[in-house]
Amino acid sequence: MKKLILTFSIVTIIVACKKNEDNTAPSLPLTKSNIAGTYKVTAATFTPSGSPLAFNVFDDTTAYKVCKKDDLLIFDTTNYTYSDVGTICSPNGSVSPSPYTLKLPDTLIYGG
Repeated sequence: MKKLILTFSIVTIIVACKKNEDNTAPSLPLTKSNIAGTYKVTAATFTPSGSPLAFNVFDDTTAYKVCKKDDLLIFDTTNYTYSDVGTICSPNGSVSPSPYTLKLPDTLIYGG
């Protein structure tokens, strides 16, 4: 009888468990607190005003120098710092802390 109850309990637990089908990442609002951290640029595009085309400038070594591809952008709640690390550009491209702007709903504007 104990084996029957144990088997029934295990089957009930397995059948009753429901898999969460929602695979979407939670969405956070764009705030200076939420974006504070250190980032490395891995892609960059440019879209001319009024154009439907976006140009990949990250892979264009005349527009985006190889020595910039390993640099870091460090954001706190008021400023950003551009840190020239790894392969150093000549002259050094580091930028002292400078203010940045959030343009809601989804745009970050900085001078780097």
